Amino acid sequence: MSRGNASTPITRYVALNIHRTYLTVGAVDSQQQIVLTPRRFGFESFSAWAATHVSCSYAVVLKATANAWMLYDQLTPLAGSVTVAHPLAVKLISAARVKTDARDTLKLARLLAANLIPAVWVPPVAVREVRALVTHRKRLVKQRTQARNRLQGVLQRHNLSAPEGAAFALKARAWWLSLPLSPAEQLRVRQDLTLLETLDPLIAEVEAQLGQLSTDEQWSKLVPFLLQLPGLGMLSAMTILAAIGDIARFPSAKHLIGYAGLGTRIHASGQVQRGGGITRRVVVSSERLWWRLPGSLSSIMLIGKGNLSDSAHALANTRRLLSSPASCWWPSGTCSAGSRLISMPACRPSPAHYSAGPRAVARLPANAAPRPRSCVTTLINWDLEKKWKQSTTVVESIAS
Repeated sequence: MSRGNASTPITRYVALNIHRTYLTVGAVDSQQQIVLTPRRFGFESFSAWAATHVSCSYAVVLKATANAWMLYDQLTPLAGSVTVAHPLAVKLISAARVKTDARDTLKLARLLAANLIPAVWVPPVAVREVRALVTHRKRLVKQRTQARNRLQGVLQRHNLSAPEGAAFALKARAWWLSLPLSPAEQLRVRQDLTLLETLDPLIAEVEAQLGQLSTDEQWSKLVPFLLQLPGLGMLSAMTILAAIGDIARFPSAKHLIGYAGLGTRIHASGQVQRGGGITRRVVVSSERLWWRLPGSLSSIMLIGKGNLSDSAHALANTRRLLSSPASCWWPSGTCSAGSRLISMPACRPSPAHYSAGPRAVARLPANAAPRPRSCVTTLINWDLEKKWKQSTTVVESIAS
């Protein structure tokens, strides 16, 4: 939520009910009396209306939708405050059998006047850009995976073996085109190969852009911390940072775990006391990130071996990934290790020690900024055939 001049009293509470091609505007006063009957605007006509009618004595609320950020940026310099509401939480508060645009707009305005709006954190423009790039790369990779799976399906249907080496490399194109297939299948194979040749440079271009963004001032202070974890590269680090945004908005690591959807369900009412699985209630597309991220970690595990299933190990791994390393990012300067809090010096490694490529690896020079005297990490090797076969505790002295 953005706030304008705090000395200016709020006299109007304006709500925007946003749709794909239009929006509805309505307003109430501090006594929740209607001062602006809900009106329907197009986005261009609303821009002209807001420039002449919205002032610093207005408080504006809108629901978080795909096109909400543009309106938020547009209204922030005009209104006294702009709040982005959590749509699911608002629905739980104001659910009704009769639903119209006018009713929804006035309900939203009255909730704002009563200070009952469940607000969401508005990511800065830089965070939105990284999130959009991460999502765009994910879609491109998905298309590439689908094309590869279709080509693999051709081999399986005809009981053929893939060529030696990289089956989808450019040098294998002649082999694919020489397969004894029907004209229709040859057409599909040829188009899938063309699609792969098109997608590979596009994905590389997106990864290069993410690598360049990782060297910006906003990210360069945090990326080196994640790159020092085995199994994490630049892409995973930027995905995590984009999903988190500003780490200072979380009071503790537990709040971050809850935001990531890794907290357990709890029902404690009266005589009923029971728990459940993880909530998995996350924003944007970070749910799959948190759940799949342990699969990309080859050796980090911060719990004992035990008798947990692989998914439970992966879940606990991700929880510790967020609670232990992420705690080092809090402005308070404390880092949690297990159940203890270890004092951290107010220092950050220089961003010049790591490369900006998509598989960047941390390289700490001799003159790097000092780090904690020791980092205790329990490493468990991930082996698909002999899972959790080795568990060792490594104490790494980092400071010279």
